[in-house]
Amino acid sequence: MFNYGEFVNSWPHLGHILTTDMSDKVDIEQRKHSLCGQINDVICYFGKRQSVVKLKLMKTYCTSFYGSVLWDLSHPAISAFCTTWIKGLRIIWSIPYCTHSSLLPIMSNYLPLLDELCCRSAAFIKSCLESVSPIVSAVAHYGV
Repeated sequence: MFNYGEFVNSWPHLGHILTTDMSDKVDIEQRKHSLCGQINDVICYFGKRQSVVKLKLMKTYCTSFYGSVLWDLSHPAISAFCTTWIKGLRIIWSIPYCTHSSLLPIMSNYLPLLDELCCRSAAFIKSCLESVSPIVSAVAHYGV
């Protein structure tokens, strides 16, 4: 029997998970699980290839991060998301888990994931500020 006292706390909308408490945690965790699956697919299907090839495939297929420009980048779940990326790089390069994570962006010639997310957010904010739509521009200026 349906309990009318229960409320829906989250729902999908345009590829994102919206919650009643306006937290990004559920959306970030869903993207983390998706990223993990994408990395595992690259490893599964291309595991016998050279590390450089696997890295290129990982950059191509695992970096869409759709909607990440809307996330609160200071949210604690971002750390776990970045850790998933680091673990994927370690597996791609076949290096031990004790390798310091600050070496991996240098080896892969790719920004650290948090920096990449920050760059994407900054570019999105810039495009909103420079929007030809006066409403979008005004809301962006007010938000900044």
